[in-house]
Amino acid sequence: MSADALAPIVDKLRPLVRMLSSDQPGEIVASARALVRVLKGAGLDIHALADSIGNGKLSQADMKKIYDAGHSAGFAAGAHSIEEKLRGSGFHDIDDAAHEDLAQMAAKRGTGGVRYLEKDE
Repeated sequence: MSADALAPIVDKLRPLVRMLSSDQPGEIVASARALVRVLKGAGLDIHALADSIGNGKLSQADMKKIYDAGHSAGFAAGAHSIEEKLRGSGFHDIDDAAHEDLAQMAAKRGTGGVRYLEKDE
């Protein structure tokens, strides 16, 4: 059995496993019986639960979540880094400033206005 088989019932199993550490004997017995009942309802047994402990393997769903989170964070950080580098070199997205502001920036830099290649003929 893999951890994937337990995935649909893991939210039910967690509190029951934690309750096994209770200092109340009745809670411990009730928890143990509930664990067996939940596992049986999913077509599993206590051996499936035991086999999933400490195998160090992540389920496909867990791996996908981790990959997607890392990819999204990495993509966002990379995009931000590129934008900062471009802004540092004088590049500005036209959405960042009004056209009048862009024209004023060009005038301050002494570009001399429109270059002859850009003029309408």
